[in-house]
Amino acid sequence: MICIYGAGRYGIEIYYLLNRNKVSIDFFVDKDENKWGYILEDMYCISPEELLSFDRNETIIIISLKSSANKLIEYFKEKGFNRVYGKEEITKVLALNSVKDKIDAIQDIEYLNVMKQKLCDVLYLKKEVSDIDDKLRGILEDYKKRNR
Repeated sequence: MICIYGAGRYGIEIYYLLNRNKVSIDFFVDKDENKWGYILEDMYCISPEELLSFDRNETIIIISLKSSANKLIEYFKEKGFNRVYGKEEITKVLALNSVKDKIDAIQDIEYLNVMKQKLCDVLYLKKEVSDIDDKLRGILEDYKKRNR
């Protein structure tokens, strides 16, 4: 269960950021009773007191408030919630994931370039290359058969 504490501007901002990254939010929490009930795209907002009745090991709380985030993180951790994060932490994690994807893609390209060079060495320089993988070896064998 994932909730965002703070149903104001920063809360809505983190909601859409997480939504774009395919992270589903279950509800909002806010101390302002005027925000309790349905507030956004079928999202429900509850009171902080109601949040205290949720399973402390299963509930992830994202504090979206700017000024008192550290105090609230400390408060909920003291209340036994193990997974409480600030907006900045979540934003950094989401950025790291996209960077990781980019690094993985770059590594794949580098690998393909190395394998391409090895294939060129085998085909054009008639070198024997023992450290190419099985898939590449299969491609090489098919090429040799077609070009005899």
